[in-house]
Amino acid sequence: MSMLVQEDAETAGVAMDFLWWERQPVERTDKEVIAWYKHIMLSVHQPTLRNIIKFKMTMRTILAALRRRHRSIPSEGMAWGIAPWVSHIERNWNEANFKLSPLFPWVPEARQLLETEETLKLQKCLMHLSWNYLNHVTEGQYFTFDVFLAYLFKWDLLNRWALYNKHNAIVRFEKLTMEALGEYNRVFA
Repeated sequence: MSMLVQEDAETAGVAMDFLWWERQPVERTDKEVIAWYKHIMLSVHQPTLRNIIKFKMTMRTILAALRRRHRSIPSEGMAWGIAPWVSHIERNWNEANFKLSPLFPWVPEARQLLETEETLKLQKCLMHLSWNYLNHVTEGQYFTFDVFLAYLFKWDLLNRWALYNKHNAIVRFEKLTMEALGEYNRVFA
């Protein structure tokens, strides 16, 4: 990072902030996520980083819609995703894949894995999709800043996958439970 020119270092910093942001606290609202996305898209001018962020947020929007429908949570009149996909999804709410399969061929598999509650397979599917996208945006490039940005995101994917294990999941679950319970965690003590 210290070898980058200032503009590239700042862009890399935004990319790293985005990676950190993906591990957002439970209490962050959908409205706050959307506001953050709009802010970052106005401030980032590097095309590859903009495309990566847009890709990740589009994927999150589609997954949010699949989860909302799976849990019978209404979507209309609430902030829950990014444009233009929210209006498209709401218009096609009753279609199995929201009529998104031609643009996003991964949606049927993600929907099926979500419906069958195969969360680990769903996570693998999404990580594989992200990895392939990062390969696509840097195809044929070597030693460019775009490749460096893709490297940051790939490193994060590998790191997250390496951290998935039963013990860490239990510790994370207990931490989130304690955060969610707050003062109420002493009720049964």
